[in-house]
Amino acid sequence: MRKILFAFAVLVVLFGGYGLAATPPASEPTISPIQTLPPAGGAGGSQVQIPELDPGLQEMFEPIERELRKGTVSPGAPIVVQVFPPKPAEPVNPCTGAAPGGCVLTYRLSGRIDVKAANSFRDFMKAAYRARANIVFVEMTTDGGELPAGHEMTRDIENFPGTVVCVADHHVASMGMYLFQACDRRLMTKRASFLLHQVLTPVSSGHMNASELMAKVRRANVYNRGYAEQVIAKTNVPLKEYLEKTRGREWLMNYEEALKRGWVDAVVAATPNRILMGLKHGERP
Repeated sequence: MRKILFAFAVLVVLFGGYGLAATPPASEPTISPIQTLPPAGGAGGSQVQIPELDPGLQEMFEPIERELRKGTVSPGAPIVVQVFPPKPAEPVNPCTGAAPGGCVLTYRLSGRIDVKAANSFRDFMKAAYRARANIVFVEMTTDGGELPAGHEMTRDIENFPGTVVCVADHHVASMGMYLFQACDRRLMTKRASFLLHQVLTPVSSGHMNASELMAKVRRANVYNRGYAEQVIAKTNVPLKEYLEKTRGREWLMNYEEALKRGWVDAVVAATPNRILMGLKHGERP
């Protein structure tokens, strides 16, 4: 009996390391570079999946097609060739066909300014840059949001080589004003309003001592000063007046006050869509 067990162990050592170990488990079948797949949608014929090939694709496929015709594929049935992995689609340039200097791309910012909004806006601005758009038109309606996300969006506007035209419609508040003031051309409809206030700082739900509370206050004041410098930069509002008007309260204004104090370059009676159509026809915003 011992001799039989010893012989079996020798066979396992000799063949297991070379044959059995090289065979993939049933849960991970070996994928051949060339596969005959079921037809999509149950249509007649077969689908052939092949790896990425050189320009000699047709020459290489012809013998495969002949073999398939000899086998399971009936004469005249369609054979679909799918390159695997598929080549990525070429990005479409939205400015293709536009007259020189006449490409205007639009973006609607509506809702909270957060990381998701910042990522979406950055993707748009990158696409506008690649398309060599001359003007980016941003329609804004927002109650504000997060300072870090809004600052990143502001940087995207400042780094764009073309002209960024922003139009405030309905209501632009808080972080929305920080972003709005970075635009090259700042427009406002008569139905819009602006709202400014001190920067809000999150406070821990746990207990804090006096020193920790004072540190929070200092941080809030620093953030508020930086925010203030950004939003008043293009206005005729002195820093001292701004800080007084927003200390512990909100500064809400209509289009008349906004125009008088330099928060906008122009007030327009038209809706954002009409302004956009004017831009596309070469009118100056």
